[in-house]
Amino acid sequence: MAPLAKRLLDLEGLGIRDLKRCGDDLLILAGPTVGLSGPCAIYRWINWAQDPVQHEQRVRLHRPEHLIDLPFGRGVDHPEGLALWPREDPAILVVCDSPSDERLDPARKILKADLFELPL
Repeated sequence: MAPLAKRLLDLEGLGIRDLKRCGDDLLILAGPTVGLSGPCAIYRWINWAQDPVQHEQRVRLHRPEHLIDLPFGRGVDHPEGLALWPREDPAILVVCDSPSDERLDPARKILKADLFELPL
C-alpha cells in the first residue's frame, strides 16, 4: 500500500467543505468548519493531478488560486457542495445547507442553488 500523502493548503483560514476534480485542476469549496456562519470561497489548485508528493517526510504548503467569494447568511445559506455544471461556458453549481426561506419552495419541492461562471 502506498504511503499516505499529506498536503497543506493555505485557504486563508477556511476549512475544506467539498472537492471536485476539473481536468487536471482541483476545485476546493472552502468555508467555516461545522455549522458556523462566515466567509466562503472557491479555490482552484492548478495542475493538481500533475503535482505529486515530492518527499514522504516533508509537507509542502500549497496556495491554490482564489476564484470566487460566495454569498452566505447568518445561520442560513452555508455553501456545502459544488458540482461542475455542463454548459458552453464552464460553470460551478453551489448548493447550501441550512437554506433560507427564499431558497425553498415547498409546494413545488424546489431548492434554489447558485450558479457561478468558472473563471478560466
